[in-house]
Amino acid sequence: MRQRAYGVPRVGPTPWRRCPGEAETRDEAGFTLIELIIVTLIIPVIIGAITLALISVFSLQAGTSGRIADSGDAQVVSSNFETDVQNASLITSASTGLSPQCTPASPIAGGTQVLGLQSPANGGTVISYEDVANGNGGYSLMRYVCQGGANSSPVSSNAVSSNVRIGQTVSITCDATLASAQTSGATYTTLNLTPLPAAVNIGDHIQVSSGGTTETYVSTQAFIPGPSNLGISLTVGSQSPASSPGFAIGSQVVDTSWASPTNNCGANSSWISTASVTGVTFATAGAGKNPYAYNLVAVPRPSSTPSQPTTVSPPNSSCVFATGSGTYTSSLCFVDFSSWNSYSGTSSSSCPGQGLAMSAGITNTSYTLTFCMNVQSVATATGASVTGPIGTNAGYNGVAAVSFPTYPEAFLGNNKFYTVSSTQHPALYQQNSGVGKTTTVTITNIEVSDTNDGTPATGWELVTGDAETTDAGESLTWTTSNPNTPLNLLPNTPSSPVGDACSNPVSPSGLMGVNVVTYVGSQTVTCASSTSDTAQARSGTVMLESPAPSQLTVTMVGTGLEAMFLGVLLPSGS
Repeated sequence: MRQRAYGVPRVGPTPWRRCPGEAETRDEAGFTLIELIIVTLIIPVIIGAITLALISVFSLQAGTSGRIADSGDAQVVSSNFETDVQNASLITSASTGLSPQCTPASPIAGGTQVLGLQSPANGGTVISYEDVANGNGGYSLMRYVCQGGANSSPVSSNAVSSNVRIGQTVSITCDATLASAQTSGATYTTLNLTPLPAAVNIGDHIQVSSGGTTETYVSTQAFIPGPSNLGISLTVGSQSPASSPGFAIGSQVVDTSWASPTNNCGANSSWISTASVTGVTFATAGAGKNPYAYNLVAVPRPSSTPSQPTTVSPPNSSCVFATGSGTYTSSLCFVDFSSWNSYSGTSSSSCPGQGLAMSAGITNTSYTLTFCMNVQSVATATGASVTGPIGTNAGYNGVAAVSFPTYPEAFLGNNKFYTVSSTQHPALYQQNSGVGKTTTVTITNIEVSDTNDGTPATGWELVTGDAETTDAGESLTWTTSNPNTPLNLLPNTPSSPVGDACSNPVSPSGLMGVNVVTYVGSQTVTCASSTSDTAQARSGTVMLESPAPSQLTVTMVGTGLEAMFLGVLLPSGS
């Protein structure tokens, strides 16, 4: 039996084996070679790439910084612009020369107004956005704020955007509301609108949109609105389509001329009411090769009711609505001045130094008109009861309260034009005929408040005008104390604003200081005459409206007799 051999050495050459020290020496040499390759070849490539990246970043730094600054400016402009527009009651895009404009007494050269805003509810605030040269070869968008309607000395001046292009623009859109329509067969001939933001001229194309369709009418008359006209009856001629299916109350009404780029709803040349403004778009851009452009859009909101209530005095009079052919018979009430006829000249406790306190409840509403009234007259400067057409010891200081019509040739109260009961006395009438006289009626602290809780009303307008006739050598002048409450024409009819009430060659309209054809609100309006028409009654009378003024002064110059009235025009639907 053969045996297996164990532990027998293998025959052949002995394999080569590395010593530990030798192996470590060879590994160190290999690692050093790899490091050398990285240092000499790869790292320069990486550093070069980083260098190129840094060069690119640094080359973009100026543009990036500019765009970041422009973006920040846009946020600042937005935060101011939207609030300013929302609180405004009047707006203009006129570049310069339109009062009031809020600028420093010595404005920086090159300043151009981009947008003007007025907010009577905020104490007569006027805000102007203007492009102003910044001294660095560019322009800044400045925001100036003035209080009390002042044209200088802003209480606040801020650069809301530090780097803009010259020629920033504002786009204003507007429409009226269709209150009702009168028809003649299948053709609409009259559109009743409220309110109008801008003038309507003969030939203007009026578009009414309802139910996804638009009907176009051609105006056959011109109409000049005030800050918020109510119940306007606009006569229209041809229409398209020729036979109208009709349209719903509250439809949008637009005069295509309002939307003209050169018009801006009339705001390019005047202050307009924001009552019908549907949008204000501010398109601007920063300066430089790649400016940050942006559009801001805001919509004015209705004026809010002041939070501070007032104490309403117990009524000692009333504000009554007339009947007849007046356009505003349903919304215009006349103050009954009957309590003036028993006035003895002693100032009321609530009107120290300002005469008689009047509190007139507005018929069929929960509101009361309150004010203080003081009358000074050259004819009876020391104060005395008067004698005249209404009898002895009626009235005071040369003036008495009488009913409409005050005079057979007067327009107001005759021919069913705003007829009131003979027991009511809405006219303040000069007495002592034949004595040349000047009478100044000062009405202050004017407020309309809720009778129940004293909450001030909003949206109303004070109305005043001529309650007699203005003949040769006579005049009436109306003045409000605040440029934010201008006097605007309240037309007798859509086709006859004042008739021949002020026959004065000073201006075609007879209204001194204003141009009725392109009427812009003014603090002072005068009706004067160089002729007398005793053969027939006047064909019209001056009626003016002002948006919630706190004070009104009326100066009557009569060679015979002059008279005035006072009333309140309520918002539509009141």
